[in-house]
Amino acid sequence: PIYIVANYSKQKCTVEIYTSIAVQPNKAETTVSAAETKEDAQLVFPTIYFGFNSTSIAKSEHAKLQTLLETLQQNPDAKITITGWCDAKGSKAVNARYSLHRAEAVKTWLVKNGIASERINTKGAGSDYNETDAAKARRTDTTDNRKEDNHE
Repeated sequence: PIYIVANYSKQKCTVEIYTSIAVQPNKAETTVSAAETKEDAQLVFPTIYFGFNSTSIAKSEHAKLQTLLETLQQNPDAKITITGWCDAKGSKAVNARYSLHRAEAVKTWLVKNGIASERINTKGAGSDYNETDAAKARRTDTTDNRKEDNHE
């Protein structure tokens, strides 16, 4: 058997893979035999939300931007894709444009704060028809491109 232990924090995910776990009777400790440890298996990023008909980042979202910035600073080899989304109101053309502008707004903020622009891809996904809460649909999601690169 293989045992997988994942530890998550705001900026980092550590995945440890073990081939065996030995439990000693009458002792509170467990010894493990590590087969492989992989750091930064996948970075986790906060979701940035936007107001209706807006591509401006609200002050209430600045702490999330700071977390995103710190994660990228602590992982200088990370490359990301920021995907902008809209709610289902409005035309497809307008929502496609707004979703891209939301992603670009987050990228611009990161670049102004020291992250190299070539580390950041952006895309607009248009309307999120699967999200029933319009306020949650108006957002950007950020993904770690390193995970995608490992599967190519």
